[in-house]
Amino acid sequence: MTTKDVAINGKFKALEYDRSVMLESVSEYLIVDEEHVDIPTQKQNKGWIQFSRRNIIIPGKLIKKIILNQIEEKCVE
Repeated sequence: MTTKDVAINGKFKALEYDRSVMLESVSEYLIVDEEHVDIPTQKQNKGWIQFSRRNIIIPGKLIKKIILNQIEEKCVE
């Protein structure tokens, strides 16, 4: 699964990201469209992650990449 393959309502839709990095676990810091991502525990959501702003749902085990632009920009400042 790449950053362009995101499950939305059971279907896949392309989302364009500029840069990404491999995740070691789904508990790492995630940002989508400058909004923080809510990451419930797998007990609560059975491995699914809810993106609160756009109502995007992704299977936690399939997440492999995250966007770095916003984190890097904030760190530089």
